Amino acid sequence: MPDIIQSAGAVVPFWLPDSSTPTSGIASLTFSGAEIQISKPNGAWVNFAGSVTEAGGTGNGSGLYWLTLTSAETNLSLTGSAIGRLAIKINKSGAVPNRIVEYTVATVGAGDLTAATTAAIRDALLTYVHNGTHTIRGTLRRLEGLLSAKRAGLRGTGTAVIYQPDGVTPLISAAINETAGTVEAATIPSGTE
Repeated sequence: MPDIIQSAGAVVPFWLPDSSTPTSGIASLTFSGAEIQISKPNGAWVNFAGSVTEAGGTGNGSGLYWLTLTSAETNLSLTGSAIGRLAIKINKSGAVPNRIVEYTVATVGAGDLTAATTAAIRDALLTYVHNGTHTIRGTLRRLEGLLSAKRAGLRGTGTAVIYQPDGVTPLISAAINETAGTVEAATIPSGTE
């Protein structure tokens, strides 16, 4: 997932350590001109055009800031399904000099964000066949069966069976020999996901 969508305004965080105590953030700063510069791939450093606010309000002491970038600043002229990097350099008196943070920028085609609805993503994941024969949905049902369903034959020698929620239909069965300390590979009835 990209940090920033191509040619869209964005708000990104940066932490600014104190030059005398680099493990502590420096708070209550304002920024202008060349104190924050942006560089696109193979580009020169240019002064930022957006704005900066201190996380939690001015003077909270954390040293965490939010930089609001303009759409022009996030336009890397990427085409297709391209991904690029945007570098931001912070050079503020009293802070660790020339601090550079980078963010991933990616293109998003028209409809990319709306086509993949939550239901479509869920259904795609649940119906994915992960081992050649069984879906993620079926695997989750078997796991649920192991945790909550009726069980039989779990001690001694014979067949251990985990039942579906109806308490009658086998979900998983496996040969078990408690004396030898063995359990054979589980059998999943045919026709199940």
